[in-house]
Amino acid sequence: MRLLDLLTLERIRVNVKAKDWKDAIRNVGELMVKTQCVEERYIDAMIKVAESLGPYIVIVPGVAFPHARPEDGVISPCFALITLEEPINFGNPQNDPVKLVIGFAAIDNEQHLEALKELSEILSNDDLVKKIIQAKEEREIFEIIKQFNGVN
Repeated sequence: MRLLDLLTLERIRVNVKAKDWKDAIRNVGELMVKTQCVEERYIDAMIKVAESLGPYIVIVPGVAFPHARPEDGVISPCFALITLEEPINFGNPQNDPVKLVIGFAAIDNEQHLEALKELSEILSNDDLVKKIIQAKEEREIFEIIKQFNGVN
């Protein structure tokens, strides 16, 4: 599965207001719940993972990648992406503050690998990350990813 198979336009929001890192995770998780790829309890599971393992989910400067285990309520694999109206600290001194939150849900260890590779390539490109963070509309982010993947 490719990234755009798992990250639909309906799971992208720009300039989301969040009061803290937990609220940011809730916001991205709600997109996943509304599009029926995870159960409501998956949101709390993502927060618990971040609380128990620390702010490692802030994987590169400005980008958080919350996730939990498949048995925590995943219905189908998916990604959801939000940009934050105001940057938020997740407690990771190297990579805070966060402006981009990408929620992830997997049902096994393999089905999402190609999509994850594509996302990794995007996140390693500072210019693309900057364009995504500065996007004014959801469709703009979708098109950035689409162009990166060479999809027409």
